[in-house]
Amino acid sequence: MLFFSGLVCEAQSNSWLNGYRYRKKITIDKSKVEHNNTSANRWLDFYVLVELEDPALRHIEHAFENKITHPEGLDIAFSTASLKAVTLKFQLVSYNSQTGKLVCWVLFPELLTKNSSVGTVFYFYYGSALLHQPHDPIVTSMWDNYYYHVEHFDEAAEGKIGAGKSFNGVSDRKFLEPHSNEQYSLSVWIKLNQSGKEQMIMSNDSAGVGGYQLQVNKDNKLTFTFKRFASVRAFTGSSVLKINEWNYVSISLKNSGIIFLRNGSPEYSKAEKDFTAVLPGQVVVGASKTGDQYFNGIIDDLKIGNVAKTVPMLLTEYINQMDPKSFYTIEAEEANPQLDPFAYSFLGTKVNEYLSTTNWKGGVYPGNNKNIIINAGLPAAISTHVVINKLKLEPGSQIHLTGQLQVLESIEISPGASILSSATAHLQLEGNIINNGSVNLIGAQSRLLLSGNATNTSFKGEGTAKVSYLEINKPAAGSMITLSAPLQVMNSLKLISGELNSNGHLVLLSHNGITAALHPVLSNATISGDVQVQSFVNGTFPSPATGRGWRLLSSPVIHSTIAGKGQYHLQAIKNSVFVTGRGGTANGFDASPNNGATIYMHDQSLPGTLAQKYFPIPDMQVEIPIGKGFFVFSRGSRILPNAYQQQIQSPPYANAEPYILTYTGRLFTGDLKVEVYNNNKGGEGDGFNLIGNPYAAPIRWGSLNKINVGPFIWLFDPLNNTYRASLDENELIQPGTGFFIKVNEGATSGSIGFNEASKVVL
Repeated sequence: MLFFSGLVCEAQSNSWLNGYRYRKKITIDKSKVEHNNTSANRWLDFYVLVELEDPALRHIEHAFENKITHPEGLDIAFSTASLKAVTLKFQLVSYNSQTGKLVCWVLFPELLTKNSSVGTVFYFYYGSALLHQPHDPIVTSMWDNYYYHVEHFDEAAEGKIGAGKSFNGVSDRKFLEPHSNEQYSLSVWIKLNQSGKEQMIMSNDSAGVGGYQLQVNKDNKLTFTFKRFASVRAFTGSSVLKINEWNYVSISLKNSGIIFLRNGSPEYSKAEKDFTAVLPGQVVVGASKTGDQYFNGIIDDLKIGNVAKTVPMLLTEYINQMDPKSFYTIEAEEANPQLDPFAYSFLGTKVNEYLSTTNWKGGVYPGNNKNIIINAGLPAAISTHVVINKLKLEPGSQIHLTGQLQVLESIEISPGASILSSATAHLQLEGNIINNGSVNLIGAQSRLLLSGNATNTSFKGEGTAKVSYLEINKPAAGSMITLSAPLQVMNSLKLISGELNSNGHLVLLSHNGITAALHPVLSNATISGDVQVQSFVNGTFPSPATGRGWRLLSSPVIHSTIAGKGQYHLQAIKNSVFVTGRGGTANGFDASPNNGATIYMHDQSLPGTLAQKYFPIPDMQVEIPIGKGFFVFSRGSRILPNAYQQQIQSPPYANAEPYILTYTGRLFTGDLKVEVYNNNKGGEGDGFNLIGNPYAAPIRWGSLNKINVGPFIWLFDPLNNTYRASLDENELIQPGTGFFIKVNEGATSGSIGFNEASKVVL
């Protein structure tokens, strides 16, 4: 144990504890430290409760600069102001990463009292690769020289100092090892939940030998009972304890007498002999040794010391623990001048070119692999390959990207800030992104590549993001990218390796008749969670045609699985257009004058022509197997002004304009085999089966595996309200499209096989 003499001196500005980036200077208010009558203006080896709370001490996941770098707050240290190389022993009690609140016990070799000319000065250090281990035996041994037992509890209840332990008043108790009875002190924080009964806080008495009991009596007063063989002496305090209020109880015993305090004020003090020298017994917390008088409330931070303490010392402990923040003053944060800056700021003083030396402090470009801040309101142009470790765009700043930007760890985009490109650009992110501004990589060949070896990364924030191409390539096995913010894809999504958890935030856009497509999914890649897939529905056809009419559609997403086969429902249709049917609203349809059916399925086993084999869905709860299509009457978008009146109530009806259907569900990937049939009864419509493209991508007719199926495909032409037959193997079947095939005459069944290689993506 180290002891210091003399006054504590302030460290020089260049005296730093090695390895730490930041510090705060803290001065203990000496007026809160009671005078020690036995030592010159100081307490030796005093345990101080230090509580710090500051937004600068927060650790926000994936934030640009977490000054506390470890999510559990372990990259901290304390040091004396006089000797920078001497670290103080301490134990971390708790850390709240969201509020930046740290609570620690710190052992001070000396603590200057109110009679000293100055207060104790020390430094709190943070921001380091060096980590504190609060439960390591080397750390917990800091208590060993002065205490038999230190119980922080750290259980589920909210304690006075971090977490405490709740006792139910019926059965809860905790056992501690015996301790010596030569001289000792007891201290504990308690909060009652019940009054009017005897409740044992702690005891170590043994039958026929003796010991002590600390309890709350039925009058809600503290009682300390000391037993020595046949002698029993009880000392009751004068204060009445209230429920739901914290009380600090401290007792000090030695052979010459007892000191008994509550909240730093004496409840009892008496000089009397023979308070010690009985055989030690096991300590029970929360109940008597006989298994009754159970405590109902919370107990926190119980200490059994191996020395007797004085009233000034016990009072100082209470003052410190009752309100740690008032025990000291904290000065402004300092940055370590011996370390490189955490980040380099783009100043934009003359031109907006990122590589220009005039835009950096001192006229020196920081180079690659650094942390970079684009200062508020400034534009920066990147036209070549730039590698950044961490990137932060302050409010109103902008990166105009025409080259390749590779970010190794994280991007933080502030509100009003943006990364944009209207040309060929490549943004490669290997870590996390917090996007509270905008990302617009909408150039014809602009790409966002999410890659890197980090196991779990995220894309989140309150901003917007739209990219032409999105590529996922996480080489680490089992690695995942989780979307927690909208990410819109204009042209294509490519999954090479790793898992993309879309989490309902990925949108495959359809614009100008072009729908974003999912590339063939490789074996090392998966996609999970719901995806929003848009599908373009054409309209405003020239007279005599009309956009109001029939469409053959299918779903590119699934909503459930039955017997291992994906199913989809039709809510996406009703979200976009009015859907009517038999039974009206009772069956989940929209209200209409005639309840005419507008969604049909197809069954080749029915008699008649192809058109006669349609049958209406009975209700909106119907689910359709993936790979099957449906026939829908499109009246146009239901969200237009006066849509119900113009589309259902009052003819002449409007010529429907183009609109977007949005399917939300899990993307179907992998192989699919759809069984098809032929009743072979000689009817005109025999053998026709309504199929649907199951993928969020165009597929090539000639790439489908056809068994007992003819070479023709029948696609519906809404402009001419007729079917178009094609023999072209390069015929593309767009996502969200239904089509007909025909089983060969003489065959009763066949199949259509879809696979990832069937997709055609540019």
